[in-house]
Amino acid sequence: MKISKWSDLNGIESDEYRLFVSKDYVQIRKFMLLTSGIYLYFNFMSDDMILAILKLFGFDIEFEETPKLSKKEWHLVNFLSEDWWIARDMILYAFQSKPIKTNNGYFCGQLNDDYKRLANDLFPFVTFGRAWSVKELRGLEVAE
Repeated sequence: MKISKWSDLNGIESDEYRLFVSKDYVQIRKFMLLTSGIYLYFNFMSDDMILAILKLFGFDIEFEETPKLSKKEWHLVNFLSEDWWIARDMILYAFQSKPIKTNNGYFCGQLNDDYKRLANDLFPFVTFGRAWSVKELRGLEVAE
């Protein structure tokens, strides 16, 4: 399971255990023995260590990384107006309005819309089948 923040894990269950997450700690408890839980405090362990321990207890958890724009991508996103969308099927495109997804999963622009083909090495996080609005992309951080 991929998560973006620790609080997303609150109440998640594995075969025998349940996770409780507060802003200060992650707690693992056995279903039958709710009073004798295992406490993992952020103050004493790294996130990687906590994830390793959770995996030992049968939780398959990974953090999703928030994508970052390169400076080249940032300039392109700020050049386009907020109405534009970026989408990838076999090729990366910028569409003037939200693209339409066809039955076979490819994107096409709406009637009389302008679209541009972009270099395929741009926006590697834009995957097949999901379009990103320029407004949404402007909210991402820029990589150093």
